[in-house]
Amino acid sequence: MPYINVQFTKGATKEAKREIVKGVTDLMVEHLGKRPEHVHVVIQEVEFEDWGSPENSLRSCQTNCTGLKIGPNWGLSDLLQLVSD
Repeated sequence: MPYINVQFTKGATKEAKREIVKGVTDLMVEHLGKRPEHVHVVIQEVEFEDWGSPENSLRSCQTNCTGLKIGPNWGLSDLLQLVSD
């Protein structure tokens, strides 16, 4: 029974969250042969000031970095791009 925890900064729409859950579930089905009803996806939204790395905090990057802000057109492909970077 896969349990997947997805964390990102606050701001995703309900539709974007639904798309993420569906996309992650589809990946588990396609690549691992899991049954969709057994996949559990938990989304946790994190405040900008609570997320960062030694090199860069997202609070300072929020207005200067591209590709990090989640908006109405944000989708699974954006999540996969962030993961692959």
